[in-house]
Amino acid sequence: MSVDWPTGAGARGNDGIAAYVRNTEGSIGYVEYAYAAHNNLTGLQIRNQAGSFVRPTVETFSHAAESAHWDAEDMTATLCDAPGAESWPIVTTTYVLLPAHATEDNKGEAVRRFFRWAVKDGGTIGRSLDYVPLPPQVASAVIERLERH
Repeated sequence: MSVDWPTGAGARGNDGIAAYVRNTEGSIGYVEYAYAAHNNLTGLQIRNQAGSFVRPTVETFSHAAESAHWDAEDMTATLCDAPGAESWPIVTTTYVLLPAHATEDNKGEAVRRFFRWAVKDGGTIGRSLDYVPLPPQVASAVIERLERH
């Protein structure tokens, strides 16, 4: 999917946009944070809901995740324009959808075991890839749900 802008140039995917911005003087682009960080692109400050100007950093993404309202039933949250003076206003989550009942018990348990590990212990790897772990209270709720099924 792409937007047909009336002027300018585009590139394919985050890596293509990051390379184009890096190599084109005066260009502006929007890419996933990891691509901006690894390509040494300069981020700009944006005014958040609280009126503070904040930079895109793992810390400001974490503030958005921690200050957002997480739905206890489906474990989702809208992180865009999250409250808080230190929250980056353009954040999204990556979701995993799992069936409530596995059709093959051994495979279902293996999947649950993997996601329990990812939520409990995968944060170090995630942070090394410029991702933000779930806030502790959300991580606990996810683990609890995985253990119920």
